[in-house]
Amino acid sequence: MGDGGDRSQELPQRVRGTTRGGPDQLTPSVSPVLSEELRQRLQAAIKAERDEAAAKEQQDATKATEQSQRPTVPGPADSQVKSLAVDGYHGLRKRAAKPEHPARPNHAAKSKRTARPGRPAEVGRNAESQPVAESMPVVKPLPVRDLPVNHKPTAQVQVRTPDQAQTDQAQTDQAQTDQGVHAMAETPKGPRRQRFGTVRLVAFAVVFINIGVLGVLVSRYIANSSSDNSTTNAALHRQEQAREQAASWVAQQVDQDDVVSCDRAMCAALEADGFPSRNLIVLSSNASSYPLNSAVVVDTATVRSLFGSSLASAYAPATLASFGSGMAEISVRVIAPHGAGAYQAALNSDLADREVSGSGLANNTNRLTLSGPAGNQLVAGQVDSRLMLAITVLAVHQPIDILGFGNIAPGGDAQMPLRYADLAENDQAANMSKSAYLKSITAFMAAHYHQTRTQIVTEGGQSVVRIEFTAPSPLGLFDGT
Repeated sequence: MGDGGDRSQELPQRVRGTTRGGPDQLTPSVSPVLSEELRQRLQAAIKAERDEAAAKEQQDATKATEQSQRPTVPGPADSQVKSLAVDGYHGLRKRAAKPEHPARPNHAAKSKRTARPGRPAEVGRNAESQPVAESMPVVKPLPVRDLPVNHKPTAQVQVRTPDQAQTDQAQTDQAQTDQGVHAMAETPKGPRRQRFGTVRLVAFAVVFINIGVLGVLVSRYIANSSSDNSTTNAALHRQEQAREQAASWVAQQVDQDDVVSCDRAMCAALEADGFPSRNLIVLSSNASSYPLNSAVVVDTATVRSLFGSSLASAYAPATLASFGSGMAEISVRVIAPHGAGAYQAALNSDLADREVSGSGLANNTNRLTLSGPAGNQLVAGQVDSRLMLAITVLAVHQPIDILGFGNIAPGGDAQMPLRYADLAENDQAANMSKSAYLKSITAFMAAHYHQTRTQIVTEGGQSVVRIEFTAPSPLGLFDGT
């Protein structure tokens, strides 16, 4: 091709008789004669192409070095790069064969049709019609098998014009850039990142499980604590209630001249109810012996922890009253300074004496009236010795009507003597009003028996005069002991 040549001239046809082959057989074997200027242009284009390929190779080597320093695993990107290194030459030839802008149609396109096999080639005519082929020599690339293993083949394309060479090179660079970006985008995550993600998920799962377990444990602990607190509060309430009842009973029923032993809390409650503190003995862990110098002991859980069951079985066998149950049980017991055996013997002897005295009192009907069960109780010896003596003396001064005998002693032993008597509020034989009759009896009892209490109470739906002695009942009063 010359500087002023006509590009619309027909392209030369392939020599008849030649067969189709590889890239080396696309042109006739006749070597065209190149001008000096065209040869220089070709050399310059080839040199530029090689320099650019070398620079590209250096850039790829640098990128490979940087990627090798990263902890990544081989992925699709490596296979794509290797494929590009091996198929670079053929890919470039394919891209060079398809320029970005298609050639303008001309008559030369017809001349590119290959001749049918077997027909003789028209050498002379084709040789005369090849002015374009002279300007488009074929540069034969090196075979791929001759390149080094790690060497990226230098793309050598069939250069037709400088403009087409530049267009092909631009397409090649763009394709390589797109492949590199695509390979980097598809690079899989490293195993370390994957392991970190797995460990993080496992850690989150463990945390959630622990939170759930902790929540269950906390809920159970709160429920158990609430249950324990409720149980403890209920037990404390029962103990407090039993302590108040026992303290009130002792303050009203026990002679305040007698000595009472109790734990610190019980003694405080007794003092609050009016029992004299001078007659209270506080039992504590320092107690080295049984409280034998007391008339009564208030047996609480604290006292049982100090003496166990030996106090009740050995030196406090008789129960005057009892309150509460279980650990909250509080019993008021009579102290037997000589032991349980001696106390039981004295109680049996006193019962026999009371039977005799009660039978004699029941037969004295001149000034004594016995209504209901009163006569049977006297004969059975159930009435306190002090009460029988007081009734005998009272009946001498004025006639009386006894409705019955009894004890205010919840939970007390049945062997304990009955300490009060209920009298009719107005005896017709006394010829007195109700108020005068009550005053007469109260004055008589106070003058002769300071351990008694006289009051009007309602019993069985009717008002009665109650004469009551304090606890505990003395034993052996009738035998002079």
